[in-house]
Amino acid sequence: MLSPSLAKSSVVSVNEIIHHPSSSVIADASSKRVIEDYGLLDLYSSEAFLTVLHTPRIYDSFAAFLRTEHSSENLAFWSRCEEFKRLRKELSTWVTVTEGEHLLVGSEYEINVLPNGRIETVAKMENLKTALTETQEDIERLRKEVEIMMWRDSYPRFLKHHLAYNARRSLQYSPGKTLSFKGLGECFCLTDPRCALYFYFH
Repeated sequence: MLSPSLAKSSVVSVNEIIHHPSSSVIADASSKRVIEDYGLLDLYSSEAFLTVLHTPRIYDSFAAFLRTEHSSENLAFWSRCEEFKRLRKELSTWVTVTEGEHLLVGSEYEINVLPNGRIETVAKMENLKTALTETQEDIERLRKEVEIMMWRDSYPRFLKHHLAYNARRSLQYSPGKTLSFKGLGECFCLTDPRCALYFYFH
């Protein structure tokens, strides 16, 4: 179990994950009606998980949670894959622009070098683009496999941790202080929000 200080430092509001009501994946008709009526997102759906991965603040909180479990290697690899995707695109663009502006015969800024060297360089650059594309395809397959693994295993534990933390904060009471949490609406966001006050006052 995480210490209160660590939990507080990495806490994420459920409202930060609920941002795309149209992408819900609901198990039954009654839940689907509640979700549609109140514009909520199924937090256990793959769409919600992708929101976590692509939202910096929530990503950082997820990473901190995984470090406490000593299981951050999958997220680290996923991030490396995303970085490679960006770098491959930049390098491929560089190769294409360099060929078109400097190495191809008749290009606008054609350099005055020996033909054999030019032809050999262009051929190697084309091979590089092909190799980068093939490598990206292999890395993408591994990235998706790791992503599914985290969604099915680590993410539900991360979500339950934050739901439980918010629930504890909701029920905290300090004499003389105004309650900052009004009921469990944020914690029980997958149920009818009208029930939240019932859970709090009964």
